[in-house]
Amino acid sequence: MRDRAEKLTEVVLDHAMFLHREIGPGITESVYELILFDRLTEAGLAVDRQKPVHISFQGKEYRDAFRYDLLVENILLVELK
Repeated sequence: MRDRAEKLTEVVLDHAMFLHREIGPGITESVYELILFDRLTEAGLAVDRQKPVHISFQGKEYRDAFRYDLLVENILLVELK
């Protein structure tokens, strides 16, 4: 699984750097996220976007503790900034 995660990381970084070069700075995170999501799905990857994550800690459940930006192939969690 580590090899797959590393390969996915390379693919995501390549697409992200392409967007950064083409679009440049100053666009909101949500726009970068939307376009990166689109490019990755067009590349044939399974990508989820803005799904809630539930956390369990010391016997307590915290529903919708946070939302991730992108989850690629159910392996790589991507948080854009």
